Amino acid sequence: MHDLWLPGGVRTEIRLTGEDTAGAFTLLVDEAPPGWELPPHRHLVESETIHVTGGTMWLALGGEDERMEVPAGSTVHLPPGLLHAGGTAGDEPLERVVIFSPAGIEEFFAAIGQESQDAQIDGPELLRLAGEYGWEFS
Repeated sequence: MHDLWLPGGVRTEIRLTGEDTAGAFTLLVDEAPPGWELPPHRHLVESETIHVTGGTMWLALGGEDERMEVPAGSTVHLPPGLLHAGGTAGDEPLERVVIFSPAGIEEFFAAIGQESQDAQIDGPELLRLAGEYGWEFS
């Protein structure tokens, strides 16, 4: 699949879809710019496993304000339903390999992804699609 640009300037490549894995998981590779962050949210259906390959990620779990750092070479697993927030820590881009299981979330990313970094989906449409694909924002 080709590169998609997600809100916040995140370049994402969906490497394996549910079609490739018989519905078991989706695998993507992404790069987020310095300053990127995703507000507290949860995935109602999918678990999320994140392996940081470059830069450092911050992660806050369960609605807590305390942030932990996840440096390159580290892996974290987030079960379905866990409230979490995250973003780029430091001045370097964040590079990750992310697995969502079961598959299906790639349809959400395809729905909100844009062909260029400058084209962005509007907020109300993003929130509508997020709800449709089992994301809850707090």
